[in-house]
Amino acid sequence: SEMAKSKQRYQNLLYSIFPPGIVEELSSTSQVKARSHDDVAVLFADVSNFTSYCNVHTPEEVLDNLQELIQMMETLAMRYNVDKIKTIGDAFLATSGMLQQRENPVLDCVKCGLEMINQSRTLPAEWGLSIGISYGSVVSGIVGHRQYLFDVWGDTVNTAARIQDKAGTDMLYIGKYAYEKVKDFVE
Repeated sequence: SEMAKSKQRYQNLLYSIFPPGIVEELSSTSQVKARSHDDVAVLFADVSNFTSYCNVHTPEEVLDNLQELIQMMETLAMRYNVDKIKTIGDAFLATSGMLQQRENPVLDCVKCGLEMINQSRTLPAEWGLSIGISYGSVVSGIVGHRQYLFDVWGDTVNTAARIQDKAGTDMLYIGKYAYEKVKDFVE
């Protein structure tokens, strides 16, 4: 029926905007409660020299290349059990260990981030990435009443962004607490 098709389109739209667990909560209660999460790894990735690239390429080229990059990052995030939270311009924010329990969320993010760096160089734009990873507690929830956005906040998120800002092109930096979780697995 037309009603069933409409409901299915609505569900598909929700799943393309929000992580699965959030869709279930939103569908059953019409809201998403703010939550605190411990033991979460936060990955913040940013394209190096993006502004200067935009200055010398057409908007269509920029968008096509950004689309290809983000799709690659989304695919890798799923492969490494990392949940994309959002993109902010040319930046990509993701978590591991927040929406689903993970044995070592930091290691998930490190493997994902290193692969993102490697694959970004193979794309036509040949962009370099700088990545920051931190570990700790975050708060999550939905903000706004129009154009909903599922988001995360807290010192762990801010720290990941600051660490990323210090990382050079094709570098992945991790915070002290994150390092403690992976020091036996990485150099």
